Amino acid sequence: MSFYKGFKNGRGEYVEVFRNPSKKEIHSIQSWGELGNIRGFIGKDGELLVWDSYANIHSDVYVGLGFAEGALNPLFVPVVLEKGFVTITEGWVEIGTREQVRKYVGAAKHELQHLLGKFKIQFYPAKEGNK
Repeated sequence: MSFYKGFKNGRGEYVEVFRNPSKKEIHSIQSWGELGNIRGFIGKDGELLVWDSYANIHSDVYVGLGFAEGALNPLFVPVVLEKGFVTITEGWVEIGTREQVRKYVGAAKHELQHLLGKFKIQFYPAKEGNK
């Protein structure tokens, strides 16, 4: 896999984050096979970081990647990827309007289409404690 970084989460479980994975690599992630989704971040330049949805929520991975808790990085948009959809977690995204967020997704469009096929963008309101 296109391994990026690993860390232990708050439950002591090892979490692996991957950068710009292939379709084959996405299909080998446990939550993709069982739930049909994975969590990730899309970078401003179209970079895609993903991990097993079972492993951690976005805020935990954000801290695991070395960013300060509560100090959101405007370079990443949190997403859930599933066949046909890119779901943006609103309330966690503080980089601007939906149009600005769509630009991030647009930067990763080729990569996302390769992994997911044709997809739609949807917005989901984050619940406290589930960001």
